[in-house]
Amino acid sequence: MKKIIAAMLVSCMVLSPAVVMAEESTESTDSTEMTEVNWEEDIVTPGAFEDVIKDGRFVTFDEIAVQMWVPNVLEDVELTDEDKKDGYIGYYQSADGSYAAAVMYVDVKGEDLEAYKTDLEGMDDVSNIADMVINGLSCVSYDMTETDTSAIAFTTNDGYILEFSFAPVSDEDFMSVASLMFCSIMPEQAATSEASSAAESAA
Repeated sequence: MKKIIAAMLVSCMVLSPAVVMAEESTESTDSTEMTEVNWEEDIVTPGAFEDVIKDGRFVTFDEIAVQMWVPNVLEDVELTDEDKKDGYIGYYQSADGSYAAAVMYVDVKGEDLEAYKTDLEGMDDVSNIADMVINGLSCVSYDMTETDTSAIAFTTNDGYILEFSFAPVSDEDFMSVASLMFCSIMPEQAATSEASSAAESAA
């Protein structure tokens, strides 16, 4: 995920100096870097990716009032009952199956973000664990080498993990697209649900 973040920031700074704030907002506390990204301020207002964003749409999820921008090259995949049982609430894939983004909403029995990070640290395939704040929401990003995947996880007030994953991140073209996708994750604008409360508490 650090590769995605770096690529996004570099691209933004090359195309628009106004987005330097995205990099300058990175704080360091006890050797832990905290990267903050805001869709409106860092992506939309500078207009650096206006043409790219037009070739996509925002999707929302029935289970939680959160939205994410998805490029039109990634088509909605109908979820099976088994997929839903496993926690998937969204899956998007290119026509040839080369690129994919998945969204999962899993009951972790009240586990908070720090506890989830501890779980991740105990997994052999997980690396580059980092704290982030995306559109006011605290989250943790990490990479999974074996599956060439990067993910971002949020915790909710109801004790669930909301996780977005993108693959393959080794593909530079898709990495650029995935960077915009993760920067767009935010509470649904008209939301009055838990997602809105989470945004207010994180602000």
